[in-house]
Amino acid sequence: MTTVPAATGAQGGSKGSIASGASLRWGLAVSPLVAAGLSILTFTLTSGQGAAGIGLYFAFFFSTLLGFAVTPLVASKGAVAMRTLCVLDALLLEGAFTGFILAPSLPGATFLPWLALSLSGCSLASLFLLWFLCRSAESTGADLFGFACALLTGFMICLLRSALPPFALGPLYPPLTAIPLFIALGQKDPVPLDAPHAARSLPQSWHTLALFALTGFGIGILGHNATNADYAAGFAGLVLLGICFCRPSIVLSLVEEAAAPCMMCGLCLGLLAEPGAPFSIFGTGCMLVVSYELARHRHINALCGVLCAGTGLSIAGLAAAHFCASLLPTTQIALILMAFIVVGAAWHISRRVRDREDSEPLVPRAADTLVTSPTPPAAASPWDALKPYRLSSREAEVAAFLLENRSVGFICATLHLSQSTVKTHIRHIYEKTGVHSRDELQLLICRERP
Repeated sequence: MTTVPAATGAQGGSKGSIASGASLRWGLAVSPLVAAGLSILTFTLTSGQGAAGIGLYFAFFFSTLLGFAVTPLVASKGAVAMRTLCVLDALLLEGAFTGFILAPSLPGATFLPWLALSLSGCSLASLFLLWFLCRSAESTGADLFGFACALLTGFMICLLRSALPPFALGPLYPPLTAIPLFIALGQKDPVPLDAPHAARSLPQSWHTLALFALTGFGIGILGHNATNADYAAGFAGLVLLGICFCRPSIVLSLVEEAAAPCMMCGLCLGLLAEPGAPFSIFGTGCMLVVSYELARHRHINALCGVLCAGTGLSIAGLAAAHFCASLLPTTQIALILMAFIVVGAAWHISRRVRDREDSEPLVPRAADTLVTSPTPPAAASPWDALKPYRLSSREAEVAAFLLENRSVGFICATLHLSQSTVKTHIRHIYEKTGVHSRDELQLLICRERP
């Protein structure tokens, strides 16, 4: 059963005001970490040719997966364990930059780039998750605003870095990131990773899975030996900054729709031209996908899903890149047109499947509850009272909020639906239950609840 994401705070209304102060305090503190990641990613993508370069490329992503897997286990042990992990991550990241700096002067130490990439990928992922747990943003728009600030500021730091020797700012990244995080972990109780309102742990729509597949395939076909990862971050930050000031009911849909064209355009341009600018376009789409999943699911497993799909499907992308390199330009163009047709058809089908999911009848299991929310569940579940009316899963979610006296604006921001869609669901709920108002629905449930 689909659970309800937690979304409270500034975006409960329909005008979509954003708690910019809290988002800035979170986004600016994360920006050095973003700059460190972009620096290391650019080094990874341009570090070598052939099998050795591909090995370095995947070493970074697999070590990142390790960081995402270990951090939730440590975070479950409490704030002390998280602060210890924060210090350890800072030391690992500092050691990684030291390895990058020493590698050119030690030709015989071929293991240094591998070790540095592994340490940096693991520590970057771990630090980002720890920052994510301490963020102040509690609504979709505020989350996206924080991501936009982090990406834009990280991009500006990377521009400054380009005027200095390679990795000249590297040793400053861990203190700028870990020290504020260490203080934040002592001042604020982190959001538990297993919180009941943490929403869907992995995407449940074919539409989102199609984005994952395209992300992984494109990383493989364009990512290796490509550049401009920092420009992708700057462009993604501008896109998110513009989108997050829209109405809250359409924020996520805009992010989702902007991701696909960016990835497809970058992918096709990369097949017809040298890597570089096409990768920055594609990277923008990938970052939008990550932002979409963070804002929609609010769970670390969504990030792990993105990275797993990106790492695994990159192999297929690399194979496709080597295959396309031996084809004639006309054949490549034909393949691109076929890819557009296939992806477009899959996109259309996946959207229809997602719409059908929202209209399927609700079939609860005995262990399920109607809705997972931050408030404690009632002693008696309203399942039995609603069961005879055959509400769909989406209608049941809306009905649960109505029973909690939530406003239409709050429901829109929480379920990421437009106001007209929510009102349509409410009308269907009233028609199926034979009531005419929220009060009558509450009286009906109280009267029929066993």
